[in-house]
Amino acid sequence: GVYRARWVDVSIAGGERLRALTFVVNCTHPRYVGRLSMEDTVRQVRTSRGRLGTCEAYVESLLAQLAAMKVRDAAMERLRHALRTLPHRAPA
Repeated sequence: GVYRARWVDVSIAGGERLRALTFVVNCTHPRYVGRLSMEDTVRQVRTSRGRLGTCEAYVESLLAQLAAMKVRDAAMERLRHALRTLPHRAPA
């Protein structure tokens, strides 16, 4: 319930318009944390894992899949950069 499926209009290479399924965060869900600083986001990503693996591996996989489709997500790229460059800190 943290994400809601939504159909959206998108433009792809060559200007073609398509309908695409996306997932939008449900801001009223109790597990929604709101906006975090990049440092807090990195800490969460580095320490989170689910049944299918780590959150950090998910970020890398997502960006690899997007690159294969020639899609850029600047926010996710900034997150990957921060994961690679920000120092690891012990939990508070």
